[in-house]
Amino acid sequence: RMALRRPRPGLGKGLFLLFWLAMMAGNGAANLLGRALGRVESRVEVPADPGLLFLVWLAVGLVPAVGEELLFRGLLQGWLRPYGSWLSIVGQAVLFALLHGSGPACLSALFGGLALGLCAEYSGSILWGMAFHLYNNTMALAAQYEVQYGSGLFVQLALQFGLPLVVLCLWLAEAGRPVGRKRPRLRPGLPVSALLKSPGWAASGAILLANVIFTTLR
Repeated sequence: RMALRRPRPGLGKGLFLLFWLAMMAGNGAANLLGRALGRVESRVEVPADPGLLFLVWLAVGLVPAVGEELLFRGLLQGWLRPYGSWLSIVGQAVLFALLHGSGPACLSALFGGLALGLCAEYSGSILWGMAFHLYNNTMALAAQYEVQYGSGLFVQLALQFGLPLVVLCLWLAEAGRPVGRKRPRLRPGLPVSALLKSPGWAASGAILLANVIFTTLR
């Protein structure tokens, strides 16, 4: 089961770097797709007032980070987990991505969903995923604040590159130390194609995909 339990020790830094690389790749791919489609993604307007900005951060940063991890990496991935690691990771990630509306946003979310699914599978907990998800949402808000007001660039760069650099240095410093326990491995099971034979998953995917096509082309 994926649960609000203490993550397996010794994996946090490596999982964060995995998530960061996935999101950088996903955002880059989404930008390329957006340019090819001639589409500019709409962003949440952030207020300049600190109090209102904090409320926006709660609404679009903290609440989705907690709620989406509980739903997708906790509930859905937990339900699919008995059928194998890859089926559960891909199964939740596809639905998570399709929930994001337009094509570019879905592509970026797919990278993130796969990375967060791997984090949950390796750590045995969704707590790291909540922290990483919140980090990504906060970074997006910082970027939007800088676009709107021409300030906050230091915070954006510190989150986007400074923090990963610090984590990378700490991870490299620990890389040569002996490990006293075996690292968790992905478990074999049903092939990912088995998801298409699940009426519930296939119907959910079809409905969300139709919405993505409509949102992208309208």
